[in-house]
Amino acid sequence: MTQIFNGKKTALHFLQKLQPHINELSTLYSTNPSLSIIRVGENPSSALYVKNKLKIFKSLGLIAVEHWFDDKISFSDLCSKIQTLNKDSSVHGIIIQLPLPSHLNAQEICNEITPLKDVDGLTLQNQGLLFQNNLSGLFPCTPLGCTFILKALLPNLSGKQTVILGRSLLVGKPLALLLLHENATVTMGHSKSQSLSELIKNSDILISAIGQPAFVKGSWLKKGAVVLDVGITKSRHHEKETFLGDLDFEEARQNASFITPVPGGIGPMTIACLVYNTYKAAKRILTGKPVPYDLSILENDLFFF
Repeated sequence: MTQIFNGKKTALHFLQKLQPHINELSTLYSTNPSLSIIRVGENPSSALYVKNKLKIFKSLGLIAVEHWFDDKISFSDLCSKIQTLNKDSSVHGIIIQLPLPSHLNAQEICNEITPLKDVDGLTLQNQGLLFQNNLSGLFPCTPLGCTFILKALLPNLSGKQTVILGRSLLVGKPLALLLLHENATVTMGHSKSQSLSELIKNSDILISAIGQPAFVKGSWLKKGAVVLDVGITKSRHHEKETFLGDLDFEEARQNASFITPVPGGIGPMTIACLVYNTYKAAKRILTGKPVPYDLSILENDLFFF
């Protein structure tokens, strides 16, 4: 029987387990972890994502503030705002809500964030630390959420044949590095890869993050495979907006032992990991000490299906 992951319930349970740690830090230093979200322009999806983040932070007693700018803002003006937030001791985390308008280079903008407050893990310094297998930095939230899920489901990932579809800086590449740290055997597939179906048939774990609806067929999956569907694509069906994953969901249920659905799978865990990263950044800034890489907050009782 295939287990269908309930991301909303699991993320809520995750945050409930994190809450005492947040409360302890807040009481000790008389301040709440604080996140600043920079959003540029009127992208409706970005506005909705920010709204959801603000709601969750507020429910936990955390501070989250949106800084909105017109889509004509210049590179220098946006950088100036980021530098102001970098210097503000009451701000512990800063994220840039992507995508940005075409005249703003996302990587250059993200690099303006001080690495200690880079809770999306996108600065060159945090990326470089991860590349060197130095886990003292902050990591992108979606790969971190995937790693939390896999470690709770399969505590020993050593030697597990793992295929990741997609090589983006947001998901594929950092996730590969996190799983290599766990000694998984990682293969990356992308648009130029040949015989993807054959690669997938031999994998114990498949993570797809390519944004191509129903690309992965159920017949490609090894019996008992664990499948994390990170891809999400908007679609309209009978005048109703829906979201589709990379997986042919009904087909996949014939072979997979565990599936994260779209929507309601990885997305809620991504926001939960943003809370976790903000807490971690606040703790490091307030204590002046590095915070160890620790996945033990998730245990086998975490999951809801």
